[in-house]
Amino acid sequence: MTMTGRTRTRLMAALACAAALTTLASGCVPRGVAVGDTQATEPAIQHDGVDVSDAIIIYIGSQDSSADKPIVDALQRAGLDTAYMSMEGVDESAGNRAIIDATNRNLSAVMVGPNDVNQWADGLRVAREAGYPVILVDPTAPVTIDETLYAAIFHVTDDASAATIFDASILVIDDHAHDKTIDVRLS
Repeated sequence: MTMTGRTRTRLMAALACAAALTTLASGCVPRGVAVGDTQATEPAIQHDGVDVSDAIIIYIGSQDSSADKPIVDALQRAGLDTAYMSMEGVDESAGNRAIIDATNRNLSAVMVGPNDVNQWADGLRVAREAGYPVILVDPTAPVTIDETLYAAIFHVTDDASAATIFDASILVIDDHAHDKTIDVRLS
């Protein structure tokens, strides 16, 4: 079967559209750094970040929901709309699925509670490709995955000089300069 000129033209147009969409989709992903961790220094022209009332965080919890409660409560007290996905009683390998499910929602960031995320690279890659910053909270094992898959690691502390979880979260969501590891306090 041979292609007619019209069919060939339509095929070429379809391929061009597909290439354009691929280029646009890849524009959300910064090169060599994580989403939300793209600013080594503050830009000369400041941008207006996400309004706090519009910020939505999906918090993927740990195997112990009682350990998640203080963090989720602190985020909500600070005025950040936080949806909680419990991992209690769920096989830890389900973390990839939980992250992928989270990225199917309208959100500002994915926050992962205390877990060993080293097996969750596939889910974290989906979040990155969707253009969402990922914040890891007190990982239970040394993080050995590609650093472009997460914007920051939060270590919860009682130190009064540490940033609030609200301030640190907004730094990441708004893509302002920040350390890869940030000490945060819940109040």
